[in-house]
Amino acid sequence: MVRRVINLLHGFFLPAVLFWITFAPGKALGQESSEVVTPLNVLTQAVQVLNLSPGEARRNYPVRVRGVVTFFEQRTELCFVHDETSGVYVYLKNWARPARAGDVVEITGTSSDGTFSSSIKQAELKVIGPGRLPAPKVIAIEELSAGRDDCRWIQVEGVVRRAVENWGHLLLDLVAGPSRLKVRILEREPGQENSLLDAKVRIAGVVSSSHDRLKRLDGFHLLVPGMAQVTTLEPAPDAPFARAQRTSQSLKMKLPGEELDHRVRVRGTVTMHWPGKLLFIQDASGGVQVRSEQNSPLALGEVVDVAGYAILEEGASTVGDAIFRSVAKAEPLRPAVATAGEILGGAFDHKLVRLEAWIVASGEESTEVQRFSLRTGNQMFQAYLPKTQGAVRSSRFLPNSHVQISGICARAAGDLASSSSFSLWLRSPQDLVLLEQSPGSASDGLNWMIWVPGIAMVLAFGWVLWLRNSVERKAEALRLREVSLAERQGERELRKTLEERERIARDLHDSIIQSIYAVGLNLENCKRLVTEKPGQVEGQLAKVRADLNGVIRDVRNFILGLESEALKGQEFKTALKSIVLTLGEPHALRFSLQIDPLAAEELTSHQATQLLHIAREAVSNSVRHARAERTVLSLQHGEGQIRFEVRDNGVGFDPGTVGAEQRGLRNMAARARELGAAFSVVSQSSQGTRIVLDIPVKNPHESA
Repeated sequence: MVRRVINLLHGFFLPAVLFWITFAPGKALGQESSEVVTPLNVLTQAVQVLNLSPGEARRNYPVRVRGVVTFFEQRTELCFVHDETSGVYVYLKNWARPARAGDVVEITGTSSDGTFSSSIKQAELKVIGPGRLPAPKVIAIEELSAGRDDCRWIQVEGVVRRAVENWGHLLLDLVAGPSRLKVRILEREPGQENSLLDAKVRIAGVVSSSHDRLKRLDGFHLLVPGMAQVTTLEPAPDAPFARAQRTSQSLKMKLPGEELDHRVRVRGTVTMHWPGKLLFIQDASGGVQVRSEQNSPLALGEVVDVAGYAILEEGASTVGDAIFRSVAKAEPLRPAVATAGEILGGAFDHKLVRLEAWIVASGEESTEVQRFSLRTGNQMFQAYLPKTQGAVRSSRFLPNSHVQISGICARAAGDLASSSSFSLWLRSPQDLVLLEQSPGSASDGLNWMIWVPGIAMVLAFGWVLWLRNSVERKAEALRLREVSLAERQGERELRKTLEERERIARDLHDSIIQSIYAVGLNLENCKRLVTEKPGQVEGQLAKVRADLNGVIRDVRNFILGLESEALKGQEFKTALKSIVLTLGEPHALRFSLQIDPLAAEELTSHQATQLLHIAREAVSNSVRHARAERTVLSLQHGEGQIRFEVRDNGVGFDPGTVGAEQRGLRNMAARARELGAAFSVVSQSSQGTRIVLDIPVKNPHESA
């Protein structure tokens, strides 16, 4: 009896225990361990964000930072915030909310690996009130290359060597010794750049990394809120052309009491000029290479004054960031006869020389120069002729041809004492003179000139006789076929003509007409700025002029039948941003982009280009017809597809009432068909509009 009871309890108890372990909530060991998730700490200091490794930053740590805005611009989507620990870049959800440098703000967002340093993304910005910019960290320009001060508020000193307007900002080149730094100043008054050139200044700003199109680091620059952060320590010395005149030879050394950071003046005779690129002059003591962006044309033999910065590290007499003015007219200088040994010894640096040589390779083309490879004795050298100076007919100068060549001598920069190569800059095609043609080339050419035409005439005569007989045999058959082919050909030609006319109308409407409309919006903005912000009119007109040049280029390409450059998927967001920015500031602020970079990278060039046309039409409609306060352009991943969506909160419309003459939506639908995409328009009166394209994406694991 006892055993039966025990067996009964055992038979009931064991299954009950197993059931309880398996299904009781939160009690199974495996389930309990899988549900334990350690929450990510909230980061409250900028330095905590910067110290995250790229992998950790991608975990989306919650961030809540309170600090001071050190730089903010909506157009370029730049926002830097500095707290008591460091500075950090912030990418906002909504760039329409304004902030100014010096504002105390609270930032709430998540961590991101950024392009160089870790940053904050998907951030909300709340302005607490006005504050003060932090005390800057004082460093030397050369220290920036280490990358330790990215996003920090710093202070540097140097001499301004270049000051130009760029994209509505003031762009400076700041130099201290051999180190150079690009400085971008957001707000300034017109003409202030003139007082900065060649002055020694102290500037406070935010360090920002700079990258090329492949996102490779190519240096650092300084972002400055305004001229309030620029202090002149030493004004520019005397007027540049009023300074003591230097000789070519003296440019290679530092004179007693002289500061190398400021301009020097040298006078000489022009021996070669490539406007906007390169200028060579020569005085009694030697030659000088002048690097200048000034485009004023100069004639050979003209005497000029040059004011620029001596570049001692290159050894030969070189002046950079220069300006010049003509002083007198004179006869062009005659070249000096030289040998390769004398040139390599430094006797003719940047001077006009003449020597004999043999052609190795002739007339190799690049975008800007024609290049020749030559040999004199056992020494190889290169010769360059800027295309703006003319072109040499390469067929006259075959390999092994003996030539006389004249040009400006330039040895390789660096350690000139051990330099083993040099080059010549030609002034015109006449600087290359043929002394003797390549051996055998003349007689061989003459024999070919006699025999080739004769053989060609015999072959042509036989070919004509054969063709005559063949044509007679086939003429009748062709005549019979022409009747039936003519009818079918006519139908095909008509269909092709109609399709081509539709394509031309679509491209004109979606590209050129929309660009012209954007120019009109910017002109309207100029009209407003004349009364409200007259100081910004010049910059806005420059932008309008650039946009008009773009329209003219598009029209010219359209007439010539040229396609615009194919757009890559990873460039899609940048291209969208350009479309929005062409509308001008009042309109551009109403748009926001929500682009998934992974989805963009999956787009083919054809898909990205067609979506850009659709986006341009949708953006134009939102401004012209919808009168929307907010428009969102979105590109996101879906299940087996990429969804591109444009939605606004405008007045809306009834899609059923759109007539055939309203080309915009019809063009969008046609482009969607080309992509094989599902296209839909959802809109009601006063309910805004949604335009949706679902582009199918092939599964990479599926077989073709």
